[in-house]
Amino acid sequence: QMRKRLMMEAEQQSELLESAGLQVGGVNPLFIYGRHEQADELFQHLARRQILVRNFPENPKFLRFGLCKDKQERQRLIAAVREFAY
Repeated sequence: QMRKRLMMEAEQQSELLESAGLQVGGVNPLFIYGRHEQADELFQHLARRQILVRNFPENPKFLRFGLCKDKQERQRLIAAVREFAY
């Protein structure tokens, strides 16, 4: 049950990230892997807003997002990604 719920939430979050301009490359119950042409700049933008994601210096166009704990956190993440895009 828990795994199904987490996977459903991860898929919802990945759809929101895609709608905000990220290319989602993989989803599992805990993480979402995204690609963005300016991933390093997005990483810095999110960090300034105290949103921590994992960057990959060896693959500079990729980021890993953890699953948000609730709707409020998810909205905050998506708002920050959209703010970066515009």
